[in-house]
Amino acid sequence: MEFDHASGDPACKDGRRQTFDQMYSHNPNSTAVANLMGWRNMRNPRGGFEFLIAKKLKVQTDFNEFYLATTQDAYYNAYGVSLVLNRNATSRHIGSAVDATGTFQLTNSLSVSGGIVHIFAGEFLKQSQQRADYNYPFLAWTKRF
Repeated sequence: MEFDHASGDPACKDGRRQTFDQMYSHNPNSTAVANLMGWRNMRNPRGGFEFLIAKKLKVQTDFNEFYLATTQDAYYNAYGVSLVLNRNATSRHIGSAVDATGTFQLTNSLSVSGGIVHIFAGEFLKQSQQRADYNYPFLAWTKRF
């Protein structure tokens, strides 16, 4: 279980940037959803499980809910780009996400991961004319030095 909060800017026209500013755009140890959702103006309760299927094979599944901290600031992606801004929205619920990831440890320093994320559009996205749910398949490798 986990809960993350990254502040938004409730007065973004005052000339002062108050949105949480994430230092790095990607966290390779996080779930796949973290690559889609930026850590700005966001609240995220998460629950998940991790199973060791075999000595070198791990499977992880997570369920996430994503909310804006304030509708007066935008919904951002992981690279800090504003994707949707709707100050007239009555809901802060961006959406729900389910993801499954499999990781295979090839060597002590090299692993390969793959999986899929499904995003269910929330009321904020629907009110902002971004109605579509979507799938995000991914494949990645990690090299430790």
